[in-house]
Amino acid sequence: MTRAAGRPAALPKPGYQAPQRLFLDDEKCLVRFFPERGGPAVDYDFAAFPVARELVVWMATAFAGSTAPAGRRRTTSSATSAFGLLRRFAQHLASLNRPPVSPAQLRAAHLESFMLARLGTPNLNRELPTLRSVLRFAPDGAGQDFLARLARKGLERNSTPAASYTTAEFDRITTAARTQLRRAADRILAGRELLARWRAGRIDREAEPRAWKHGELLDHVDRQGDVPRKDTRWGRQPDHRISPETVARRHSLDPATLKKLLAGELDTVLGGCTDHLASPHSPAGEPCRASFLLCLSCPCARATPAHLPVLVAVHEGLEARKQEMTPLRWAERFAGPVAQLADLLAAFPTAMIATTRAELTAEQRALAERCLTRGLDLT
Repeated sequence: MTRAAGRPAALPKPGYQAPQRLFLDDEKCLVRFFPERGGPAVDYDFAAFPVARELVVWMATAFAGSTAPAGRRRTTSSATSAFGLLRRFAQHLASLNRPPVSPAQLRAAHLESFMLARLGTPNLNRELPTLRSVLRFAPDGAGQDFLARLARKGLERNSTPAASYTTAEFDRITTAARTQLRRAADRILAGRELLARWRAGRIDREAEPRAWKHGELLDHVDRQGDVPRKDTRWGRQPDHRISPETVARRHSLDPATLKKLLAGELDTVLGGCTDHLASPHSPAGEPCRASFLLCLSCPCARATPAHLPVLVAVHEGLEARKQEMTPLRWAERFAGPVAQLADLLAAFPTAMIATTRAELTAEQRALAERCLTRGLDLT
């Protein structure tokens, strides 16, 4: 056996310290790359990635590991290629309707949609292995199904042949669509009539507080072209002198019930129940035993900011179920609750929703999942 020609690699001199590669101070997020064969260092700036800071740091840390001596990205061209791939992945995540804000929120569907968006590009077959080789240096915390999908090769292939809707399915879809359109038209007409009455002064504020409030809201939307964006009175600061009786009356409650609601004594899952013996889903006078999802359409239900985390988690869970069933089946079961939840969540500031989503706990997600699997239902 002959030995290969060459000399052993020189050992570092005593006192040698590896140069800093990852810079995260002063809102920076930069990785410095040192080519294996010498040459000037190259800086890769992650700060401009259009995703949440936590995801930016997570990707930069992975890139720093993959371009370190223990990594596989040892040339400038290889490092630049990996950086470009991470940037494209970040841009794809940012383009989604509900982009993840932390590694824990990454899902297999994010990888699938990224690869589908890249169909037709010449390097698609190399991009997933490259992403895998870089992200294996990322800190712990990514979603388990994301990691499992990252470990597999290529796009998932659907072995079920594509099929059109049957005549019966198409009829059910069009019937449901016509019903929704008729209801929408009825709501629009009713809203116009209410607005006309409000502007004509034919709604008494004390006798019909909810109708008056509704009319004021419609007037604002009609004049401004948008819903109110600030706390109470749309532009004025909240009046902390409003009495509990006034607040209770505004929400069709008595003060004692309002106090219990705000204290959490009436909590169910998605909100508080102000009268469990008056449910439209159970015989009058009997305790309600309906599924908690039906709280979304119940006149006895009230949601407060304390219920926001579970509302957000349930909304996420319902959206995720699109991947588990046909569009028709999902629409039949969950389109209504999703629309109701979206309407509820629209009442909260966007920043509050984003913060709540990022801070969801494992317990809150587990509670939402038990609600969706009917593990909390009484029947």
